[in-house]
Amino acid sequence: FFFVFEMLQGDVEECTLSLEAARPRGYDSVDSTAASTVPASRAPLTGRMCSIGLVVMALAGALLWYHPSAQSGAAGLWAPTATASARPLTIPAPTPARRPPRAVPQSSMASLPAVPPLPASASGAEGPPAAGPAATGLALPFGIRSVAAVLFGVCVAVRVRALRAMFAEERVAFAMAAGAGESTDGDIKVPEGFTPPEPKKFSIPEGQTLRVILATLPAMFRFWNGALVNSWSPSIAEDDDGKSYSLLRAAGRRVAEKSATLPATRPEQPIQIWEFQGCPFCRKVREAACVLDLDVQYFPCPKGGPTYRPEAKGKGWNTFPHMIDPNTGTELGESADIVAYLFERYGGGAAVPFLCSSNPLNTTSLFLASLARAGGGSRYVPARQPAQPLELWAYEPSPFSVIARETLCELELPHILHYCPRGSVHRDEVFERTGTFQVPYLEDPNTGVKMFESTAIAKYLYDVYAK
Repeated sequence: FFFVFEMLQGDVEECTLSLEAARPRGYDSVDSTAASTVPASRAPLTGRMCSIGLVVMALAGALLWYHPSAQSGAAGLWAPTATASARPLTIPAPTPARRPPRAVPQSSMASLPAVPPLPASASGAEGPPAAGPAATGLALPFGIRSVAAVLFGVCVAVRVRALRAMFAEERVAFAMAAGAGESTDGDIKVPEGFTPPEPKKFSIPEGQTLRVILATLPAMFRFWNGALVNSWSPSIAEDDDGKSYSLLRAAGRRVAEKSATLPATRPEQPIQIWEFQGCPFCRKVREAACVLDLDVQYFPCPKGGPTYRPEAKGKGWNTFPHMIDPNTGTELGESADIVAYLFERYGGGAAVPFLCSSNPLNTTSLFLASLARAGGGSRYVPARQPAQPLELWAYEPSPFSVIARETLCELELPHILHYCPRGSVHRDEVFERTGTFQVPYLEDPNTGVKMFESTAIAKYLYDVYAK
């Protein structure tokens, strides 16, 4: 499974490498000049990935359709189950008592005549008796079902990537219109005439419905883990005249949300983690940090990145993610150890939840979630390094947060992520800063820009930092 995952991800990334350098996907109107420079045909790429998806689907279907049976070659998946014919209940006739047979002396056994074998017509056939019909129906071993499920997940991921490739022309055109590829290594500055967009709650940018749906797939595979703070506890409280965030206010009351186990005080300094967006084990740690309502400073390590990935290798770190807690000096390099440490240190005595623990279901769903994005945010796009880390308020299952964070990762921009699941104290922070709450919310101390809207954030990051 690891081999198939790496092979498919590498194949998709290699054949889309020419497009990965233009992933800002700014969503303003595109002029005809930029659009005319886009490659006209993406059919070979889309057809190739659709073909891979069909082959994987056929293999998974074959595993489900054929499985070894006790006496027969195969049994169909949809074959009818064997049924027993009913017969009336009868009382057996009493058997007359018989005297036990007389014992035959051993010496006289040799004088007994040999019993001739039955003819073929009497026995029906030579050799062992023919086996009766094998029971049919769905009786698959667990291992085959697991492999088939994984293959179906791979198929869905590749097919989704093919759909994304269909819109590659638009992405390239948007990138050119945004100015990606035209910037030089000058000073970091805001584009002339830039104005942050107004936040629009519960709305999808025009023409971006499919993109948001695709960004939702990882959360579906992970059962929306990270949407709620650990031990989420809603309640009805008195209204505070709009001084804090609340989902609903009415009749002098408001819905208050908090964690029943997390301590009120948070770590003094953000946890530091080296990771990259497309790694399933990195996602496991990100989800744990999200449900614990932590502040985390991320150092993105996309493939080909010249800064943090070489830094990690230079320190002898062989795996991602890698964590350093500046509050205690603890340094860990395994996802399971990091999750256990975070819950022990900052979980308020709570046990590690099932969706954050190490088990086969989590491992499979984490890989499927990563495959659904086909390595989004895992390839480096040349960019300038900021003097100070950017700050982002978001939470892991949000599709809009995925769009913004993939851009931060592929540009290798260090950032402090303030997680905002339901019940988080960070929701009040955003409300106090802006008078409303919506994610993602970005603050760039290098330019002074503060803005909402995921697609606008992605476009802004490319305009300012991409080379």
